[in-house]
Amino acid sequence: MLPTMRRHQEIARQTLLQAEAILIRGGELEVVDLEDIRARLIVQLGAYTEFKHSTVFPELMASTDQVVASLAGQMKSRCDQMAAFYRRYITEWPISRVIEQRALYRGVALDVVGRLRRHFVREDADVVRLTERPAEYAKGPWLRSMTDT
Repeated sequence: MLPTMRRHQEIARQTLLQAEAILIRGGELEVVDLEDIRARLIVQLGAYTEFKHSTVFPELMASTDQVVASLAGQMKSRCDQMAAFYRRYITEWPISRVIEQRALYRGVALDVVGRLRRHFVREDADVVRLTERPAEYAKGPWLRSMTDT
């Protein structure tokens, strides 16, 4: 499960690196490049979310350990929130608006890239804790970190 999850993350991370390079290089934003990256991310994040919802979360939520099952449910909820955040971003920033407000878009898009990266890091750590080091989930700071947004 974890190796497949990490492959999904790495594919999206590579696209995020390309997006970041385009956004920070200065000058005109090439609409064709942005459209391509946005389209690829929609597909990649969709595949990653589908994998988690069909494999990762059901397996963890089926745990006989109710704490693991509950924390997995919280992870699923955070995943859904991140997916909704990304859909909102795509909806609020159609290419036509990007063209009109390029300067503002750079900051917004870089924030989205950062949030997605942090989300991947957190999900990875959470899955490792719940699958490879389950005794850690009972520690206070871990429980608090699971509920932070």
